[in-house]
Amino acid sequence: MSEQDEGLYDAMNKGLKLGNGEYITWLNAGDYFATADVLEKIAEQLKEPPADCLFGNHSLQFADDSTLDVKASGHLPSLWKRMP
Repeated sequence: MSEQDEGLYDAMNKGLKLGNGEYITWLNAGDYFATADVLEKIAEQLKEPPADCLFGNHSLQFADDSTLDVKASGHLPSLWKRMP
């Protein structure tokens, strides 16, 4: 399915509305999970107690193959203000 949208975030919001799972994850172009079992590990974290939101650390990889590890931190009520 393809249709006009008003930019990246409009398209993402349209996709979100079409989602029918219990949880939704965003993986952008060029992004990848660090290991093949990441989703299985996430599923375990979501079981007990059930979670509304789960986020974690990530790494940035640059064109020269250097990386920067970024710790996910922040105050949960202000999570909506930035990308963890």
